[in-house]
Amino acid sequence: MVGEIIDIYRSKADSGEIDINLHDKSDITRVNDLINRIGNQIDEVSNIRFSIIINEEKSFLLYRFEDYDGNTCKGGRVVEGSIIDTVEKLLYDIIKCNYMLSKLNEIIENIRTSNGILLRVKFKWGSYKETSVAYWDYTTVVIKLSDQSIDELTSNYSDKEEENLEFLSELTKDFSWSSNIIDFLKEYNNYNIAIKLKSCITASIQKVLVENMLTQSNIQELIKKNSGKLTTQHIKSVFILPELGLFAAILLWDIDYENKRVSIEILDDKVLDIENGRFVSDYSLYSRIRQKILSSSDCVSF
Repeated sequence: MVGEIIDIYRSKADSGEIDINLHDKSDITRVNDLINRIGNQIDEVSNIRFSIIINEEKSFLLYRFEDYDGNTCKGGRVVEGSIIDTVEKLLYDIIKCNYMLSKLNEIIENIRTSNGILLRVKFKWGSYKETSVAYWDYTTVVIKLSDQSIDELTSNYSDKEEENLEFLSELTKDFSWSSNIIDFLKEYNNYNIAIKLKSCITASIQKVLVENMLTQSNIQELIKKNSGKLTTQHIKSVFILPELGLFAAILLWDIDYENKRVSIEILDDKVLDIENGRFVSDYSLYSRIRQKILSSSDCVSF
């Protein structure tokens, strides 16, 4: 399907019926319209959108799409060769990676349920140099693969399903992890999947827990942005308390824009002791966290 559609547009470009090249910045809108017209015809990729930008004499293809599980994925690539060649390669990579990730996550979920592991682990598309944690809570961790790890997955894709399953089974042969998220993060780099996919996580555990999650300042920005547009909003954020140890709490924000009220709850009435890798139920800690947030000068401003 991708090849057929790309061939149609490549033929039109070769005949001069359309111009899909960038001659200068004034051509960006025209090219964006053309490549998005291509994307809209690709049934194998959901809701993909492209945008070309020019920076320091290089052209970049920015993209955004929904993966097989409905997660939003985005990134950018340097345009190498023609724009249509770059679009074609990206589309094929997304289709291959979507398939491989769906099968990989299916295998991992079977491992989890077979071994009674409480912590759900999933992998998703990423486009940066480092593998990171895209999302976590007390029962789930989603790992966003680096561009190098995505290349490893797509380069091992085969048209024969049994070969794909053999490769993925080899990746996960030793993957039986702890139900504790801190222990999992400490152990992750030793697993075959991290080594073979070149997907080791190099950041500190404290950074991993906050780098892709909403923080208090992010919440403040959202409140300012959505004030007058929404009536209510429910958001999760992460708060790190570096007192008497190092604790991480997942906060549930209930924002009432109409009445200009905010309530904050701590998920499951427990916080994560990062240093000792255990959950703590301590109402004095909850009180300290709420006090720090609500006493902050930039806590909430509608």
